[in-house]
Amino acid sequence: MVKLRDIDSGQLHELLFLDAPYGIMVIDRQDNAIDANTRACKILGYSKENLLSIQTGDLIHPDDLANTPVETLVKTLEITNEIHLERRYKKSDGTYILATICVKPFRDTQQFLIIFKDISEHKRTEQDKNELETRLYKAQKLEAIGTLAGGIAHDFNNILSGILGSSQLAQINITNPDKLKKNIDQIHKASLRAADLVRHILTFSKESKHKKQPLKVYLVVKEALKLLRSTIPSTIEIKEQLESKASIMADYTQIHQVIMNLCINAYQAIFDNNSTLTIRLKETEVLPAQSIPQLDILPGKYIILEVEDTGCGMDSETIEKIFDPYFTTKEKHNGTGLGLSTVHGIVKNHDGFIKATSKLNKGSIFSLFFPIIQETSSLKTKKTKIISLPRGDENIMVVDDEDSILEPFTGFLEDHGYTVFTFTNGKDALTAFKKEPDGFDLVITDLIMPRLAGDTLSVEMLKQRPDLPIILCSGNIEKITDDLILKSGVKKAILKPIDMESLIIGMRELLDA
Repeated sequence: MVKLRDIDSGQLHELLFLDAPYGIMVIDRQDNAIDANTRACKILGYSKENLLSIQTGDLIHPDDLANTPVETLVKTLEITNEIHLERRYKKSDGTYILATICVKPFRDTQQFLIIFKDISEHKRTEQDKNELETRLYKAQKLEAIGTLAGGIAHDFNNILSGILGSSQLAQINITNPDKLKKNIDQIHKASLRAADLVRHILTFSKESKHKKQPLKVYLVVKEALKLLRSTIPSTIEIKEQLESKASIMADYTQIHQVIMNLCINAYQAIFDNNSTLTIRLKETEVLPAQSIPQLDILPGKYIILEVEDTGCGMDSETIEKIFDPYFTTKEKHNGTGLGLSTVHGIVKNHDGFIKATSKLNKGSIFSLFFPIIQETSSLKTKKTKIISLPRGDENIMVVDDEDSILEPFTGFLEDHGYTVFTFTNGKDALTAFKKEPDGFDLVITDLIMPRLAGDTLSVEMLKQRPDLPIILCSGNIEKITDDLILKSGVKKAILKPIDMESLIIGMRELLDA
């Protein structure tokens, strides 16, 4: 056996430096390259002579260099003796690669060793995978919404029937204040129910960046069941057995999607109108001595989310395939086979485990295990009961292209002491504002409007009046983003339909501030 001490220094230098599978460079404290191996030259596309004539700072992307300057690295190395980070390096053709780098100082010298590896292709593969995963989730959500469409339409028609009937009764009872108030209360109640249904649909269907945070599963279950109760036929009984209020580290929209997918799958397996769909939350602890071989589950405390139906059930052969992408037992055009594979992917992404048990003509149970986390604190908020709404005497500009919105806005605000100026498009509103910038104390504007959008209108107004409080409204939950609010400079964003009492309170807070 050849020992390391038997290899001469020349061979060792060739083996460990020149022929290393990673790019290696030696630089001094002035950021000059002193030496570079073959791999470094190949990765960056330079000859060794050219590479050694360039300061290494010129090879680094300006943004990366600004975030961690060479001087900062040198000072850090005096303390830590080793640094690991990612940086973009410029190749000879002007393009950039992404590399992981390790920087180490030489003992008793003023020189540093940089070892780097090109991970550009790996990052691209990860990005492609994430993009494909996002498309899969989106396609599955659209499929789920399509499945529920009939139920949604049914519920909306019921709500609209109530509004239409109560409004006709209100016209008949115009001279009877007591009956009139009762009719108006029914219209208000039905309108809130419609708004709530739209909110649930938008919450489920919207695209969002996935972000894991402490999450109480029972709250997501209750939210999902509100939409399901509106869309699944009332002949199917939905039972709640929520024994646990434990928290997990999870993304809200993905857990909501999991619950919806499982319940829709259960609903589609039910053919008897007198069937039951049960959703449970319970806890279990898996000890080190215990094992669940089919799940390869780790020891620890878990919350178990179970969805059970009394539907057609599955045989053992079907159970083995149900989590495979595009596998479906439904008829052609009735499903893509993405629902359960999406559930499986989300559960695995949350360090969870899933199992399915079923019997033909008896029903199925899907059990999902998620690791429980201990929350360090719990904040309780008290709801303040508003006895009377605050009044004001300021000038308010309201911009919206819908007359049906402008009219109630004007009436409500004027009843509370405000002077209201209405505009049906952003361009006319901006013209009026430019003539008298100090003539308006607050602006309420719709986001999507003809001629000039609300966010652009806000930016133009704030150029003249940086202190102007602006409230931006939209009926599209995807449009009201943190980035939009930041760029437009508005003080508050509200999702339609707007509760006028909440608007009055929010206005007063901005005006008094």
